[in-house]
Order: sequence, then C-alpha cells, then structure tokens
Amino acid sequence: IGPGLSGPSPDVNDSQAGQSITVPQGNRVAKVFNVTRLNTGGEVNLELRGAPAGIRLDARPVPNGTGQVTVVIEAAADAPEAGCFADLVARVKDNGLEGRHGLTANLVIFRNNEAIFSTREDRLPVGVAPAAPVKISARCAGPLVQGGLAEIHVTAERADGFKQAVELRLPWKPAGVSAPPSISLPEGATEVVYPLDAEAAAAIGTHQLVITAHWGAGTTVSTAMIPLVVEEPWVRGGIEMTAITTGGTAN
Repeated sequence: IGPGLSGPSPDVNDSQAGQSITVPQGNRVAKVFNVTRLNTGGEVNLELRGAPAGIRLDARPVPNGTGQVTVVIEAAADAPEAGCFADLVARVKDNGLEGRHGLTANLVIFRNNEAIFSTREDRLPVGVAPAAPVKISARCAGPLVQGGLAEIHVTAERADGFKQAVELRLPWKPAGVSAPPSISLPEGATEVVYPLDAEAAAAIGTHQLVITAHWGAGTTVSTAMIPLVVEEPWVRGGIEMTAITTGGTAN
C-alpha cells in the first residue's frame, strides 16, 4: 500500500544505463520517474534524503492521476566530489504514506538476452563529479496556444576551448504538445531555438519542462525547470465555403 517510484526500463544489455545520477559541480541533471500508486491516491511529493553534500532536488508535486514526474538535481559549485546511495522518497500528501525508488540491475545475461541473475536495490546512486565543460539554460518565448507554435530559447555557457557540438533533447512533453526528439547546438554555438507546437486539444495549464544536453560518452546536463504555459487561442478564425454553378455568380 502506498506510492512507488521507478526509472526507465533497463536495457537487457546495459541494465545500469540511466539507473544512477551523476551531477557535475555547479550544474544540473534532469530525470523522469514513473510514479505508481497502490490502494492510495492524492498528490505525491518527492524528497531526496541522504544525498552527498551540496546536492539539491527540485521536484514539483505530482497531482493525483499523474503517472510521471520530471525532477532536476543540482550540485553547488563548491560541492565536494562524492557518491553514495540516497533515498528518493515519494510521500502522499493526504495520508503520509511513503514509498521509495527501486531499480533492477541484470548481472548475468544468457541466450537471447535473457536475464538469469539480477539484483534489486531500493536506493538511488547519486554522485557529484568534476565540473562539466558546458552549462545550459532556457526560457520559453511566450505562451503556447492550442493549435499554435512556440519557441524555447536555449543558451549554453561553454568552458574555454570547448567547441564541440551538443545534442539537445526534450525528455518529456505535456499531452498534445509535440517537438523534435532532439536538435543540435552546432559546434561553437551558444544559442539555439527548440520549436514546439500544440494540437487543438493540448492540455491547458502551466507545465514544467526541461531540456537535456548530451555529448561524449554518457555525459549529460540539463536546464532548470522551464515553465510552459498552454492557453486557449486568443482568436479563432475560419473560412466559409462558397458554392457556385457554372455560369452563375456569387460573393
């Protein structure tokens, strides 16, 4: 009975990919977690307990009925390099029931990628790493209206000498909002636009997005939370069809 948290389903051949969080000093990392509820409902709040010094969690309340949550883990610039198992706790607001994050690592693979020996861990590996050569931030240029377009302006702070192209991704979008799975921040560039568009029935409200940046082998950082406001259109228009027969006239 209570809430539960899990990360993405592990790849059989690389069961620990994405199962830990490593935050560069002075930077941020974003993760999307699945939230499950067993015989309970209501709003769920997340806490990170026992993380290395200098680590801070930004996790917004998870409304009743919502099955996913995006969190941002940030490390202070002076956070010491360290790592440990931390408790990522989901707590139901109304009744105080708690659940914890759990992960499975496949240790022995056999035949057709069958996992024949696995281990289960109910804590989240969290570490602080040396500073990364890039840090990204973003802002949404105006609200996104149903059936309309919007842009997220992404800015990158590059360390001296780091000119490598960076892949940007949007790991989660609200219902009815679409965007490219990834775009490139070109070599040496510090600004780029990430386009969004909304269906006519896109979910109205304020949604929290993040953009992640990837380069090299397994290196990733993210923006802070980006508020995206989805609204009804301010103006609706239509075209009235005109029918006319051969030789006739019409307006």
